[in-house]
Amino acid sequence: MQKEEVSTTKKVFTIILAICLFSAMGTGFYLSRKENKEIDNNLKTMKGVVIDVYSQSSRGETCVYEINIKGIKYQNHEALGKHRINIGDSVFVEYSSKNPEYSRINFEK
Repeated sequence: MQKEEVSTTKKVFTIILAICLFSAMGTGFYLSRKENKEIDNNLKTMKGVVIDVYSQSSRGETCVYEINIKGIKYQNHEALGKHRINIGDSVFVEYSSKNPEYSRINFEK
């Protein structure tokens, strides 16, 4: 291959990679807004329990929490930011009554 062909191939690859990354970020943002809107429109609250805490190098600490609704256990995760939580701690959880898989921790309660 000549230098011009390699340069063009690299440019095309970079453009395709950028499009994929922006698409993934946009999809994640859209789904997050959709989930929060679903919770807001069908809000129920309950206590949950933290079942795991782990660290992600790019996002800091994250916790996995569990709620039990009518005998069905639902798990979700939440980035902790400045909050400190340990395994076994109780957390105040907001969830959608229509879809309990959509939930979030309310750190203000």
